[in-house]
Amino acid sequence: MGNQVILYSNESTQGILSNIQDISGIILDIATVIALLVGGIWTYLLFVKQRLSYPRINITLKVDHIPVTESHNLVYVEIQHDNKGSILFSAEKAELRLRQVIPLDKTISEEILLGKDPLSNEETVVEWPLLYQRNWKFSKDNPFEIEPNEKDSIFADFFLTNEVSCVQLYFYITNVKKKGKSIGWTATKTYKIYNDNDKVQGKKSD
Repeated sequence: MGNQVILYSNESTQGILSNIQDISGIILDIATVIALLVGGIWTYLLFVKQRLSYPRINITLKVDHIPVTESHNLVYVEIQHDNKGSILFSAEKAELRLRQVIPLDKTISEEILLGKDPLSNEETVVEWPLLYQRNWKFSKDNPFEIEPNEKDSIFADFFLTNEVSCVQLYFYITNVKKKGKSIGWTATKTYKIYNDNDKVQGKKSD
């Protein structure tokens, strides 16, 4: 009789342990599902809401000049890219436009002298006359890539007559994450070219 009681006790203990294991398995499965859901939500918040899957670039235009002849200056430009994002930055193409501000364009100068606004109601900035443009095309054989938290630069040179004493630089580089769209990063800088014999502002260049 004693042995039978012990046998029943062992079977009862085994049954309880089996039930505990089953419950533990269920709890583990539930915890796994919750962890996956939390991970998915966290990933969504990081990469969709905060757009961490897209590159974040800071662009700085650094400009300087030196006289190279009695009549011409060399204007050289460094376009610095600082990858502040968490993914690799790459680009397909870029362009840099150099526009003349001073001497003023004849039409703009005349409008100002007459006390008129040279901009129409639809315009917000002056479209200064284009002097030069530099273009870059990148590819697998000629890539332009920047790792996260790193910097890199591209450069451009321009030769200008002493008549030009102020220019505006406009830079644009594509965002490969937005293929098929003219979306990217831009930077604009107005630069004064100081000469020993500065020209009278507003005089039309030849």
